Amino acid sequence: GILDIGTSAAGILLRAGQPGITISSSSAGHTADIQIAAPDRIDMFASSFSLTTSNTSDGSLKLTSYGNLTLDTSQNNGNIIFNTGTGGITQNLGTYIVNATADQVGAIALNATRGGITLSSSQASSNGNIFIKSAGTLQLDTSAKNANILLMPGTGNVGIGTTGPGAKLDVVNTIRLTSAAAQTHIPINTLIGTLDFYGNDDSASGQHTAAKIEAYAENAWGPTDTGQGQLRFYTHDGANILQRMVVDKTGNVGIGTTSPQGILDVVGDYSIIMRAGLGAVQNSTS
Repeated sequence: GILDIGTSAAGILLRAGQPGITISSSSAGHTADIQIAAPDRIDMFASSFSLTTSNTSDGSLKLTSYGNLTLDTSQNNGNIIFNTGTGGITQNLGTYIVNATADQVGAIALNATRGGITLSSSQASSNGNIFIKSAGTLQLDTSAKNANILLMPGTGNVGIGTTGPGAKLDVVNTIRLTSAAAQTHIPINTLIGTLDFYGNDDSASGQHTAAKIEAYAENAWGPTDTGQGQLRFYTHDGANILQRMVVDKTGNVGIGTTSPQGILDVVGDYSIIMRAGLGAVQNSTS
């Protein structure tokens, strides 16, 4: 037979009109199960559907599957939202797989308004690796708040292009230093990139630049130019960081001058010492 509650529609075994059907195991202080058995599936037709554990002291909701457990919002391109309040999301064993179609902007969105997002392999007794793999671009973007991206390897090393880094930062292949912003025209003397050498003490003054190398545009660049560059070398004398040497676009080296006129152009006092009996000492002030 068919049990009708608030409706006389035909075709199913149990029907209910407004406000719906509540199935509850409400025996306080006892463990009670509610089982809904179906040979194929259970369909819930509603503007929304909630599974709620309303016991405020300790309410857990468990979904168990012997096959795949699918959360599917593809019909209306909806979102899957994990709202954990002050708690978190824990995975013990298994694999998370997210399949996204080509027209989806993002496959996984983790938004944390408080506390941030932590991916942690916290088993102290074993080696825990975290793998983040992408078939396209892997982007770490903190531009919205002008925040920093930090690599904190502890006593380990960071490797780029290698799985066995031998130094704090071990890069295999090319390192590129680029000017801060893309420009159609690069004006003369535009700073392209800087390599700073810092000393770090434990005083209140903190880090200090001992030396640095800067790359500049020696001439203005147009859209069809390949760029004409210059390297400037600096050292710190204890009071100021000063330019000591320049290598221009033609390969001329200047010491004491920013515009060398020959292969080696020295301006100021200098000494040339020829060793092993191959020459004599010459001093000059020009």
